[in-house]
Amino acid sequence: MVASLRSSSAVPYSVIPQIVDSFDSMIGLTINSVQAETKNILSESGVSGDVLATVKCALQRQSDTLSHPLDMLSTKYKQDQYFDKHPLAVKPETVILGHRYETKNSVTRTVYDSYQYVSISYTS
Repeated sequence: MVASLRSSSAVPYSVIPQIVDSFDSMIGLTINSVQAETKNILSESGVSGDVLATVKCALQRQSDTLSHPLDMLSTKYKQDQYFDKHPLAVKPETVILGHRYETKNSVTRTVYDSYQYVSISYTS
């Protein structure tokens, strides 16, 4: 999801961490809801207190393990680090097309025209 959002030029980078945080929150709420509903069902079905306490502890351990699963992608820096280490990620290369002179407010400066090239390897 994050790779797809980053590859879309229509989605600014500043929005992606907010989307990741929203998904992280939804996952957390879902985990808490499942945990609470499981405890309610077991309690209503007459399960003993010892078993209920054991299940509650097991659910809490799993909840702690699963909390904030997308935290590793919560900032642009963390995303960059993740994708830099991913074996399928291809880093774009900046290719300079040339340079030109641009004058703005009576100040002339050199502007380099470039584009980002991403090599694609196709195997059948």
